[in-house]
Amino acid sequence: MKHKIIFFLFIIFTWGCSDDRLKPLEKETAVEVEIPEIGSETKGDPEPEPEEIDFKNNTEAFNLFLAQAAKIPVNIDNSMPFVSVNGTQVYVAVDKFVKKKDNSPVSFPVNIELIELFSPGDIILNGKPTVSNGKLLTTGGEIFIRITKDGDEVILKDDHYLRIKIPTKSPDNKMRLFTGEEDVEGNLNWEEEPEWVYIACIEAPDRNCKEKEIAQKTLTVNGDNYELFTGDLGWINCDRFLNDEGSLTTISFESKDTPINAILLYLYFPDINSIIAVNNGVSLQVPIGQNYTYVAYAVSSKDLVYAAWKEGLVVAENQKIELNLEETDPEALLDFLDHL
Repeated sequence: MKHKIIFFLFIIFTWGCSDDRLKPLEKETAVEVEIPEIGSETKGDPEPEPEEIDFKNNTEAFNLFLAQAAKIPVNIDNSMPFVSVNGTQVYVAVDKFVKKKDNSPVSFPVNIELIELFSPGDIILNGKPTVSNGKLLTTGGEIFIRITKDGDEVILKDDHYLRIKIPTKSPDNKMRLFTGEEDVEGNLNWEEEPEWVYIACIEAPDRNCKEKEIAQKTLTVNGDNYELFTGDLGWINCDRFLNDEGSLTTISFESKDTPINAILLYLYFPDINSIIAVNNGVSLQVPIGQNYTYVAYAVSSKDLVYAAWKEGLVVAENQKIELNLEETDPEALLDFLDHL
């Protein structure tokens, strides 16, 4: 009996220690699983940065919209005055002129180059704001006139004056004659001319004078025209200073995406018909409470126009404006300026 029990235990032990039971378990391949932290979000590839736009400088940008001078030959047979398509009248008498280079006399035919800026939009696009030594002017219209003989520029003789009539829809007896001087960067400043000059009797509009010379206002209202007597050619303007500027302030402009020094920025004040340029993001001193419109545009190296404009603003003390220029059809900008 004892031997049977031992044999039975041996069988159990041998079965429990069989090869299958003694084989080691196959090693499992470890798989790393990234468990996001609570509250974290799965992010895709970063978005590419927008392409940086290269903008033209202000002088180059002007050329996109700059008005070209109308060039008109004037012969001795032409009856005076010469009248432009917009109604400007120029009374040319060649004996008043000499060539600038050597003071030699001038004879017909001559060529007149004329630019007329009668609307706020034209003044803005040509960069000729109505400012005199930092003060706002109310404008009645600007012109540029140049006269040449055989390609040589001519000037008026000393104490001689060119008679011009500029059309106006709203005559203002307070208007005065201003002439413009441009600096090396093309910025224009208007200087007031004397109110009176002495002209030869033969040049007087009515010629009913007994003296050889008579006193003549440099600007008078003549019907629907401003009649001018100017001793200088070039930029000419009918203007006046504001009657009462009141309290003044500056307006600051910032631009997020377009460099502020690449933006051509203008403010138009419709109630006083005045236009100023804003340089480096800060305006001149302007009257608090005045209604205004801003027009801003820049031109890329690919001649793409980026613009922003807004009407119905009112000047407030230390006002700050943020500009957001967007790519714009040039015709949309021109259409807006045409309706100012």
